[in-house]
Amino acid sequence: MGTFRLGTTSAAAIVTAAALAACVVSESASAARPERWKPTVALVRAHVDGISPGSVAVADAHCPEGYDVLGGSYVIGGGSLFAHAAGAAPFLSKSLYRAIVSNPLVNPFAGVPAADASVTVAASCAESGRPVVVDGPFGAPRSVSNGGLAGTVASSVATERGVLNGDVRKVDSPCRSSSYSVFGGGYTIDGSLWAHTASSAVLSKTNDYSATIVTLPSNPSLGVLRAQATLRVASVCSRNGRPLVFNGGVFPARNAGAAAKKKPKRAPKQRGTVVLARKSVGGIRSGSVRTVSAKCPSGYSVFGGSHVIGGNSVLTHPTTAAVASRSNSYSVTVVNPPVNINAGIPRTTASLLVAASCARRATPIIVDGPFGSG
Repeated sequence: MGTFRLGTTSAAAIVTAAALAACVVSESASAARPERWKPTVALVRAHVDGISPGSVAVADAHCPEGYDVLGGSYVIGGGSLFAHAAGAAPFLSKSLYRAIVSNPLVNPFAGVPAADASVTVAASCAESGRPVVVDGPFGAPRSVSNGGLAGTVASSVATERGVLNGDVRKVDSPCRSSSYSVFGGGYTIDGSLWAHTASSAVLSKTNDYSATIVTLPSNPSLGVLRAQATLRVASVCSRNGRPLVFNGGVFPARNAGAAAKKKPKRAPKQRGTVVLARKSVGGIRSGSVRTVSAKCPSGYSVFGGSHVIGGNSVLTHPTTAAVASRSNSYSVTVVNPPVNINAGIPRTTASLLVAASCARRATPIIVDGPFGSG
């Protein structure tokens, strides 16, 4: 199992005033006619089939040369009723987005047919060394050269071990400095085939990435055995009031050595360009599947998202959590398994809240504290 590592960040890695001059539009010019920037985000997919009952599979979508990972999505398919994501996270140092799918083995006497699962994972990849800009549907990667700007991204990790059966545990991973604002993140679960997340969310008001792990009570009728789970949560954060720039891939920033020898100049702080769009539904009953999409407002493009599952169902789990750039929304699909007396599954009702992180179109992404509402 891979571990989260820190992204590129240091005092010398802060974007210099000269470099930022290329990213700043003067107030008078922007008031008359805002400058439109070309999008710098592309989409890369990977697919894994044949995830058999009782197994765990890892699917990595690698960003190509010249790109760094911004975030990602996953869609779980197949006939398995309980297959779920045991991990969904960007790995900055490897320029990839990873989805881990657990397909737990169900007690054959529960009357639930065994079935394989599959997963499609997509990495949202941003051109290295350039301000990250989204403007409508993500395109295919192209041949690009490093833009030369130093990275403004950092990552931190929080770990919770020994989560026992029947527990619900919320783990927050804050940005490691008040000079950074959270914009993304992810999680990884180890130790239990049945443990899953009820939430995976950017909490910009508290400046952390948060995930809530649910471990089912021991239930031999269903096939849930005693286990201790471990949850790792990573936050991905950007320098306050600066254009979001990744530069942790294979290319070093141009003139990085010369910049390191000079005392960094304080670049002008800029206003945030990110807003939040929300959508929620309730009454997700046993035996149902529900998809909820939060759509970005006019003038904004989606680049990430969050979800929170509520209600009284410990078995309701997400099978899709995806940046749908073509529909300009963030979409989550959850499954609330049907009532099953043999498996000890009672009648329940769940709710789902989905939030899309949206950036001003054709403008560098800038985060600076809590996101507003679109």
